[in-house]
Amino acid sequence: MKKSFFILWFFVGTLCLWLFLPLYNYNVDQWRVLHKDYKHAYLGIKANKAFLKVSYLIDNPQKYDTILMGSSRNSAINANNISLKTYNIDSPFNILDTNLQNLQNLLKNDVKIKNIWLAINDYDIWKDPKSFEKDWQKKIYPYSFFEKLKFYYFYLFKGIDNRDISVWKNDFFLREVTNITNNPSPSYIEKIEKTITRNPESWKKKMTSSAGSLLGYSGTSHRIDKAIHALKEIKLLCDQHNISLTVFMYPSFYKTYLLYNQEKIIEFKQEIVKITPFHDFYNLNELSLNELNWFDTSHFNYNIGNYIIKSIQDNTFLVTEDTIDKHILEDKKKIQNLVDKILPIKYIYPFSTTIDISFLRAIYILKNKTTKIILDKIISDTENVLAALEIESDEGTILTVYYKTKPDSSYTKKNIFIRHIKKGISKYSLSIPSSYLKNGIKFEFSNQKISSKINTLILYQ
Repeated sequence: MKKSFFILWFFVGTLCLWLFLPLYNYNVDQWRVLHKDYKHAYLGIKANKAFLKVSYLIDNPQKYDTILMGSSRNSAINANNISLKTYNIDSPFNILDTNLQNLQNLLKNDVKIKNIWLAINDYDIWKDPKSFEKDWQKKIYPYSFFEKLKFYYFYLFKGIDNRDISVWKNDFFLREVTNITNNPSPSYIEKIEKTITRNPESWKKKMTSSAGSLLGYSGTSHRIDKAIHALKEIKLLCDQHNISLTVFMYPSFYKTYLLYNQEKIIEFKQEIVKITPFHDFYNLNELSLNELNWFDTSHFNYNIGNYIIKSIQDNTFLVTEDTIDKHILEDKKKIQNLVDKILPIKYIYPFSTTIDISFLRAIYILKNKTTKIILDKIISDTENVLAALEIESDEGTILTVYYKTKPDSSYTKKNIFIRHIKKGISKYSLSIPSSYLKNGIKFEFSNQKISSKINTLILYQ
């Protein structure tokens, strides 16, 4: 009798919990998905724009005829400057795969579209769309009936966490937002612009001292084929529905550009033009190298956003199958902009060995194996010198680069750059201020007991 009584109450308790959990989660709804709330978000909690923006278009199928598709970088592109009937689908980490599903959902729900502006990220060929599946803020609008069941189950039956309880206790409050209804907040725009213009030199130093942003990057592995497949499907849908497709690639802040595998990005560009011409803003141009154009090392400001729109409308940077080879060659030569770059803060920083620096002139060549190099009074005509090193080590070790900020000072542990060295033969690239080479610079391995040697060192300007 007791056993039966226990089993009964166990199932009753489980049923109550099963009924309570979705009711609780629906009421709290941190990401405003369950309420399809387009006009509010909790202060301090970002709504799921990836879902809400598609949902808003489906609920307003005739309101817009042009769709601007892209990642959070789109937030600096004013859709109204394209046309008053342009809607900006910007959400964190939107890539070609997610844009494809968004377009499939819009067409399936009879949203009327005449034009699509499609933005491509540098991380499109590395970011795995599966990473969105368990992200409350980035989970995208489901396509099939079963995907919808899984989608709502994901939100309704999530475990209750501390923030849910805080929302329940009214520690967070709903505030009005306009970004889902396609109206950017002027106060936000003005706040950041004023911060930059108020003290530009301070902003330059802030950006120069910030690390680059490797988003969704996974080293040597990539997914070019999958990204290109998604682009092909987008192009096919546009052709089938008589939609004009405009494709462009975002610019990149130079410190971020220098960290990515540029050989793979070039390969990606070569595949893009086989499908469609595109407008290419991704290189080491003046936009990339100007710290005042960037809110952070991933996101550009509204000045660049307006520049992108105008350049696309004028076909200034349009790349086709006929021009891609010449275009890539010209982009490679823009490495010259880096050696001429005047930095508000002098420092040594590494960059990807996939970036071709052979277009520059070599001013120093060492090809004898050595465990230590001391360079003194090397004069360069440029602000920075790019160093290409090949290092051979029996074990993992550390290369320490000592530099002097004044010619009469000594090498100290205060002024050093450290690079972790892998076992075997490896290549490394560094940008070095020319003043350091003039004052004196020393390359030395930290562990003298390990057999580590510099096979080659070439300095370019």
